[in-house]
Amino acid sequence: MKKLLVTMLTILALFGCAQNLVTEEQPKPVEKPSEYSLGQKVSFESGLTVTVVSTRSDMGGEYFKPDEGNEFLVIKVRLENNTKETYNMSSFLSFELKSKEGVVMSRSFYPDMIGSLDSSILSGDLLVGEIAFEVPLSITEGLFLYFKVDLLSDPIKIKIK
Repeated sequence: MKKLLVTMLTILALFGCAQNLVTEEQPKPVEKPSEYSLGQKVSFESGLTVTVVSTRSDMGGEYFKPDEGNEFLVIKVRLENNTKETYNMSSFLSFELKSKEGVVMSRSFYPDMIGSLDSSILSGDLLVGEIAFEVPLSITEGLFLYFKVDLLSDPIKIKIK
């Protein structure tokens, strides 16, 4: 009788464990797009969001001009800090512009930019500014801005042209 009771309890325990394994749904990994678009708001697990608001081409002024055959591509970006801590932003460490062939474009210190993306963003605050790159006029498509939340994270890819 004791043996039968132990056997029955063992069967019930195994059945109960198996039942839990079958009924518990495994969380599905959230699939992230491989590429984002201009104007698309991208949210990160950290609480930071980034949006490439707009782009504009500029041929410079009297004193600051791009090299022959190039233009200044000015990119307006909006960052929102929805974390509980201050976020320190460095445009040089966070942004990179590449062609579809993998050529990295040179950063430009173009003076006619509105705002800066090198600042601290307080919790619940936002930062809007522009960054400029010198880009060959021959590139009419296949231009991507890469953004990294921090030095150790994988970048996201935003299609600019």
